[in-house]
Amino acid sequence: MQFVENLEERCDMNKISQMYICWNTEELFSDAIILTVAVKKKYPQIELFVRMFDEELAEIAKTIDATTFSTSAFAFQLLQNKVRNTSGIYPKSRDTLKTRKNISKKRKVVKTVYKKKKNNH
Repeated sequence: MQFVENLEERCDMNKISQMYICWNTEELFSDAIILTVAVKKKYPQIELFVRMFDEELAEIAKTIDATTFSTSAFAFQLLQNKVRNTSGIYPKSRDTLKTRKNISKKRKVVKTVYKKKKNNH
């Protein structure tokens, strides 16, 4: 498999524990799946994460033992964190509210650290 051979030329695949496969167009989805299957077959110890654009494609990747993630879903969660509770996209579920609170706490810590660094200079 050429995809795996290209990776093997550049790094020691036996030392890799995780791999993130990110693709930027739906046309490359088949390449991402081919790569995922090839890596899983030859290097089953590598934990694979594959970026997905929609849930239907994510279900396919899950069947080949890859963890999927969506950068757009994370961006949407961040957006939900900024809107008023009267907004149509304001999170309604308890789990989403917990995520909102955790993101807010992390932002406060980052802002505090930034302010301290700024004041020290």
